[in-house]
Amino acid sequence: MEQAYAVEDLIGGIYDAAADPDMWANAIGQIVEATGCRTGVFYEHDLATHQSQPLGFHRFNTEFMQEYVAHYGALDPWNARVMQWPVGVAAPTYALMPEEEFRRTEFYQDYLRRTGAFYGLGGLVERADGRIAVFGVQRGYEDGRFSAESVALVGALMPHLKRAYRMHSAIGQARRDRETFEETLRLVPQSVLIVDRDARLVFANDAAGRMLAAGDGIRLSAGRLGAAHRDDREAFAALLNPAGALVETGAVAALRRPLNRRPLLVQAVPLRINGRFDPAGRIVLLIDLDPPARPSPDRLAALFGLTAAEARLWADLATGATLAEIARRRQVSVNTLRVQLAKLFDKVGVHRQADLVRRAMELRGPEPER
Repeated sequence: MEQAYAVEDLIGGIYDAAADPDMWANAIGQIVEATGCRTGVFYEHDLATHQSQPLGFHRFNTEFMQEYVAHYGALDPWNARVMQWPVGVAAPTYALMPEEEFRRTEFYQDYLRRTGAFYGLGGLVERADGRIAVFGVQRGYEDGRFSAESVALVGALMPHLKRAYRMHSAIGQARRDRETFEETLRLVPQSVLIVDRDARLVFANDAAGRMLAAGDGIRLSAGRLGAAHRDDREAFAALLNPAGALVETGAVAALRRPLNRRPLLVQAVPLRINGRFDPAGRIVLLIDLDPPARPSPDRLAALFGLTAAEARLWADLATGATLAEIARRRQVSVNTLRVQLAKLFDKVGVHRQADLVRRAMELRGPEPER
């Protein structure tokens, strides 16, 4: 039975889920109840690999969704039919495929029938970068077809689902980039720190943590970073406020160290996000940092049986480049790189970009002479 929900509440739940992925199940559940349905799901489908990944679902158990990801998503006839439907337009599944034809599919007989679902209502939320995002709510055969009000409601929600999906994707990519960035920095042997303009410590890799613990040129006091030697504190404070020409390249200071060791060279560079200075004013401190050596693609290819393109992609990722940057440089699509990346994961035996970078760091070495 359809439940009365204010459209504003449903829209608010969608945008809440865009910011917090754990809330997708609740947002989908509200739409399920508002349309008198049994279940609901919002998922991504990769057109190259034919793999699906749920963003959120309601009244499907986790094991059932894992089966969809592992096998049945590739057999879902609605995925193929919805590709012919305009983006952002809600439609019942019987408008996409005759009921009797759907009933005979392996997808329905071996998979969906176990849930009691037969009819679906939803559509293509987004198509971009070789992926589609699909939203749908489902009813049983005995529940009958969807009311005109339910079709209109889901149709009204589709533009908001699209915007929320874009927000969700952007936030997720930023989170993954940050995790990969931090995990990569933890592996480098030189010390790297990130602070705000008030010198509060935001991040320190393992090497920097050891340096701070030893008071080796720098120290941490009440959560703020400073020079270990009192005569260097003014020079260190100036690092956090680079001005004029130094705003682009950062400033450098030589700090005193214990036991008359050579000075500690510290370079401060304002952090950039998408080409612009970080509005939070965060600064990266590079301490005696040498640029990471690019691993040899030839060596990676020989060790793991990679194609030349896969080996070059791995080598570029190991230097901190993003898929978007590599795609622009090579003049290929991001989706092409995603396909290569999936094959890399399989051949190397890892599941994340951070793990690829870690393996490359373990194997790094200079390019062979040509």
